Amino acid sequence: MKNLVFIVFITLSFIACQQEETVITPTFKESVEFSVEDPDFIVEDEIPAENIKSVAGNVDFNGVVTLNDIWLEVKTNKNNSANIAVVNLTIKDGDSDVQLLDEDLLVSLEDEASIVPLLRVLSDAGRSELVKKINNIVAGTDNSNIELSLKGETFYSSGMTGTVDVDMEMFIRYSF
Repeated sequence: MKNLVFIVFITLSFIACQQEETVITPTFKESVEFSVEDPDFIVEDEIPAENIKSVAGNVDFNGVVTLNDIWLEVKTNKNNSANIAVVNLTIKDGDSDVQLLDEDLLVSLEDEASIVPLLRVLSDAGRSELVKKINNIVAGTDNSNIELSLKGETFYSSGMTGTVDVDMEMFIRYSF
């Protein structure tokens, strides 16, 4: 019996030594808020570089940023009577704007809250600029905030009159 216990112990020790450590990369989420109150709108806001720097200070940065997800969270407020918004997003690259999305999106405003996935319509140039910006902030070569603009117009079921009162928040999830 002693020999059987010893053999089981040695076998388990051998198996445990051969298992590789699994490292799970943490993901981080940043957001930017837009308040839409005009039928034709251009609203701007930014993700503070300091938020990304503080996150990066707590992990081992290997020089690679992965964009895991990006989406809009749409919340209609009580004074809203618009049914649809057509939107697009841009990211600031120096003095010019880069289209974040390949196409304008039709966003329903009929629900109190909805999620609009953006990853599938992210433009190559927009993805590249966003990842480059996060990478440069983390590497310490860029201290400026990530500036984003939400542009669009809203429509109503009873013509072009009515009120618009919608909050949209864009979220990005990334990892190193």
